Amino acid sequence: MVSTNELIALINKFSLAERLKIVEEVLRGIRENNTAGSDEEGKSTNEPPRILELAGVITDEEASAYEEAVEESRKIDKDEW
Repeated sequence: MVSTNELIALINKFSLAERLKIVEEVLRGIRENNTAGSDEEGKSTNEPPRILELAGVITDEEASAYEEAVEESRKIDKDEW
């Protein structure tokens, strides 16, 4: 199992935008786990952390394209307002 410090060191290798996406995913996973409740015995389920599902899923080029698309979608056209 990866220690907290090792995980933080791995995450720090990503760009700021990618780290923010990781944090968003972690928070979403926490919310989902909190709403999912627990198993029949009252113990929480022992699933692997969802953040590990992100590792190696997309290439650097795909991540850059996604980052650019997110940045573009956040721009506000003042003429539309």
